[in-house]
Amino acid sequence: MSNMFFNEEEMGLVQAICGRLIPSEPGSPGAIEAKACIYIDHALAGYFSHLQNYYRQRLHDFNRLANRYYGADYVRLAAEQQDGLLRSIEHMQVGEDSDNMRVFFEVIHEHTI
Repeated sequence: MSNMFFNEEEMGLVQAICGRLIPSEPGSPGAIEAKACIYIDHALAGYFSHLQNYYRQRLHDFNRLANRYYGADYVRLAAEQQDGLLRSIEHMQVGEDSDNMRVFFEVIHEHTI
């Protein structure tokens, strides 16, 4: 199935974020198995189309933060580093980007669940 809104890089990033927000556990599927990233992609191509530019900008900002703190794009980080960045964003510990990224954290978390 092809993406409706995200390019491949964006889809990979959304999948990685969703996978850390709701990881799989033995006997319990997580966001990746539930295909949360596909839901978000389709929603942004339709009902949530007004959020397209917002998502694109924040995903760019997300990778910029990953590179600033860990020297690599988010998808290339170890799981512990990915979780660390998410925690820093959730607790507004990413400097001048804290407010914007905290709101994005809440949006993508809500769309994932």
